Amino acid sequence: MSKSAQQRWSDHRDRILENIGSRKIARVEIPGWQPVSFDEGMRWLQATHYEGFKADHNLLANGEALILQLRSWEE
Repeated sequence: MSKSAQQRWSDHRDRILENIGSRKIARVEIPGWQPVSFDEGMRWLQATHYEGFKADHNLLANGEALILQLRSWEE
């Protein structure tokens, strides 16, 4: 059985928070956008899941902080 959009979003958010731990996010990058805040990036990610797109993330070290890269695609 397929997961609901709410469950996919919740799982993805929890996975990101677990990966970040106590480290600081320096910026969030979304293809085609200027860098955004963490909160705005999470809203974009939630909307992406609710619109039925697949989404993933990558974390890059930037000194002591992290860069969160988000991306989406159609299935």
